[in-house]
Amino acid sequence: MVSLKLATIAFLLSASASLADDNPYKIVTTPDTYIESMSITSKEQVDCKWIAQRNPIVIFGTGQSLIGNSNGSVRWDQRTNRNVYEHWGTRCYKASEPIYGGADVHRSFIFRLADLISRGTNKDVVINLAAVGGADISRFAPGGDVHRIVMEQLRNAQSVGLGPSFILWEHGQANVESDQQQYKAAVETLFREIRGLGISSPIFIAQDTMLSWQNYPKMRETQQQLASEPGNALGPNIDFIRFRMDGTHMDDEGVDTQAAMWFQVIAEKFGW
Repeated sequence: MVSLKLATIAFLLSASASLADDNPYKIVTTPDTYIESMSITSKEQVDCKWIAQRNPIVIFGTGQSLIGNSNGSVRWDQRTNRNVYEHWGTRCYKASEPIYGGADVHRSFIFRLADLISRGTNKDVVINLAAVGGADISRFAPGGDVHRIVMEQLRNAQSVGLGPSFILWEHGQANVESDQQQYKAAVETLFREIRGLGISSPIFIAQDTMLSWQNYPKMRETQQQLASEPGNALGPNIDFIRFRMDGTHMDDEGVDTQAAMWFQVIAEKFGW
């Protein structure tokens, strides 16, 4: 634990200096401390350079709670059956739920998606997650706390040879009633910042608007517009999924369905 804290201290200074100790999103910036405090079995560390040499598929996921650990039941000791890993800060681990870098301590569909990809391609898969539930798009803008988390995670990944093969953007509920042109411009700014790191991988935009069982067509239209821009691609329409705990977050069956829908879209894009 001490060595992990030392390894991530540079990130904590840059990404979370403005966050109070009791901030509900501290799991995103200090997942090692927060997850361990939940008495979850320690994650098994793996050498990042060894993984990078195996030419893995790297998933970078960012957005709100629908891509974070806020879904399904708690399965703290679950493991995938093939070579699936996760990367956080300067360290890599055998993947286990909850995934480092996502707020909350339940499940993310990315865990199941990574397993599907590994099985479908017979390759190693690395998960890199930066998700904060309920985060308004303004927090993803330059200077925002979530923006710093996203950019630092990407820089850290590049530094160990694990730049993303593709990026999943699943965000919208926090801004369903916002001016959609302003929202679209803010997302485009974030994407330009990501491209400014030299990342040319496809960015998949989910069609994701359901909030308390209500859909928001204007937000879905904005997501579709973003997906039509060069370098981007349209993700699945997960509003079709009805397996939800509260009209927003997925139950276990919803998590598995969400992962399957994402796998179908990504596999078609890459010809797997």
